[in-house]
Amino acid sequence: QSTVPQPPTLDASQLFSVRLWQERDEHDRTIVRGKAQHVLSGETYYFEDWRMLDEFLAEQMQALAQRAM
Repeated sequence: QSTVPQPPTLDASQLFSVRLWQERDEHDRTIVRGKAQHVLSGETYYFEDWRMLDEFLAEQMQALAQRAM
């Protein structure tokens, strides 16, 4: 018997909007910049590379896990 998975509750999930764009740096190289925004709270985080986005999202997930305890 198959069941349709239910979406997680708001307490168990977070929704972010991520926007990416390209810019030129001082050496005329193309770089990617971005913005992650928590959809419900509007909290916004700007980043300049993938590592920064990864760290931000990891922090958010760690905070979510802490609240679940």
